[in-house]
Amino acid sequence: MFILTCSCGNEIFCNEEDRLLAWQCEECGQWYDFFGTKIPAPVQRPAAPPSQYYYDPDDDEET
Repeated sequence: MFILTCSCGNEIFCNEEDRLLAWQCEECGQWYDFFGTKIPAPVQRPAAPPSQYYYDPDDDEET
């Protein structure tokens, strides 16, 4: 865990294990990277479709 200080003065408590490796200030909304550099807001990708499909043995696929 480490702490970044935002340009607005707010402290941002960060964890190296966070998936995005980017943190947002709760006060002003600015985003920071691992090194404390201001960055644009990360793009949230939509979730991948499930890799397993439900198979219904009674379903007639030809219709």
